[in-house]
Amino acid sequence: MSAPAVLVGIDLGTTVCKALVFDQDLHLLAGASRPLALSTLSGTEIEQDAEEWWQSAALVVREALRKSGCEVHQVKGLGVSSQGIAFVPVDGSGSPLRPAFSWLDTRAVGERRAVVDALGERRIFSITGKRCSEAYVLPKLLWFREHEPAAWARTRRILMPLDFLLARLTGGNVTDHTMASGTMLYDITRRQWSPRILAAFDIDPSILPGIRQGSETAGKLRPASAEALGLPAGIPVAIGGQDQKVAALGAGIDLERCTISLGTAMAITQKCDRPVIDPAMRIPCFTDLLPGRWVVEGSSVCCSILDWAKQAFFPSASWDEVNRLVDEAAGLPNAPTMLPFFSGAAAPFFDPAARGTLTGLDLSTTPAQIIRSVYEGIAYLIRANIEVMEAISRPVRGLRIFGGGSKSDAWCRIIADTVQRPVSALAISESASVGAAILAGTAGGVFSDPEDAFPLVAVRTSYEPRPENAVRCHEGYERFRSLAGQLLDVGELGKRTRKPAMHAGRRRST
Repeated sequence: MSAPAVLVGIDLGTTVCKALVFDQDLHLLAGASRPLALSTLSGTEIEQDAEEWWQSAALVVREALRKSGCEVHQVKGLGVSSQGIAFVPVDGSGSPLRPAFSWLDTRAVGERRAVVDALGERRIFSITGKRCSEAYVLPKLLWFREHEPAAWARTRRILMPLDFLLARLTGGNVTDHTMASGTMLYDITRRQWSPRILAAFDIDPSILPGIRQGSETAGKLRPASAEALGLPAGIPVAIGGQDQKVAALGAGIDLERCTISLGTAMAITQKCDRPVIDPAMRIPCFTDLLPGRWVVEGSSVCCSILDWAKQAFFPSASWDEVNRLVDEAAGLPNAPTMLPFFSGAAAPFFDPAARGTLTGLDLSTTPAQIIRSVYEGIAYLIRANIEVMEAISRPVRGLRIFGGGSKSDAWCRIIADTVQRPVSALAISESASVGAAILAGTAGGVFSDPEDAFPLVAVRTSYEPRPENAVRCHEGYERFRSLAGQLLDVGELGKRTRKPAMHAGRRRST
């Protein structure tokens, strides 16, 4: 009897690289992680060592395999989930010519303005499915060409983190559609590099990797790379994709079930059977990992507010204790309302100048109510995105939640009550690694296609919306929408223009 198949999923994040080892039924055998350093040169210039991407991936795979106790000949496939938008220029041998531009890098303000001036915001959105931002590849690529001409002259390829790992693993020059669709160089409808955008900015398409489906096989593991990972050469390597899309796959996303990531950021993803271009530009569209599919995805860097709030109000308490207090604060009178926009408002509001707001405080307000207002504010933001998704795409029947926040029963119950839909928290919160393992299993012949693995995705707990909380949650959401309408400057493109108020509040009962 042959030994059961083993699958390895690599999750190359922004600050952590992980590897998880699974059996063929997606039971977690072992995992390992390693921090990744960011080089912050200024408030807008943030870089990363691309060689560290590769070195860390090799180390965590070796460690996870050792912990798993499996034999390396059992490994039938390797898959990669990767941070998106970042990129590194390399020479003809594939060696980096400078540190990688992080997706957090926003130095290309002038170049972003030049892109908008050349094509117009609406034209850009109609081609790419998203608003132009200095965080995307195109503006930073133009900055690199203008400010570092010597390195630009030696550049033969532009590689995103996924592409860089695949080049090391297999020797190929390939990316997937989910990574390409986050560059501002990609035509979301035609599913190819945009000839119009490349021509407008005189970018030679030969410096970009080929684009293939994330569920396909990139190639076989090269001998030198196999030695670095502690694996046999020749193992199939899946192409993989951008981490949020791979995580959604690992959570079992389908056309009726959205996924929500609760990590440093919140991201809600809905699968579509066509490219959905929102005429009001409230929510971006990306290509999916699977052929003939797209996703709309609202995201916001807001979950980290919880760490700030806990440190401010409950620095010595455990999260279990905090969540108990949050549950006890449900239904208390005079609940405060928070807009969780500490780093600007993204989908569906898009006001980068916005900042966090907490209103409705009085002398009866408790610290637990303030923590609960963060949970509720993010839940309201999820509901606002769902309303846009249903208006432009299709109904949302249920939600699957993963990431660190999915471990909070209190928060999952708040989300279910707020959106009035069933919510399921996954048994394995590291959904990106699960998705990478599913792609690895598809490349290795363990699964006939990625969706064949969905019945194996385990749910930890399911939460039904509680009817007795529906009215209170709806009233809280209406306060949230009213406050957002007063304070956010959405502008003409968002179909709602308001001048920002100096402050806002609502009269309290006494």
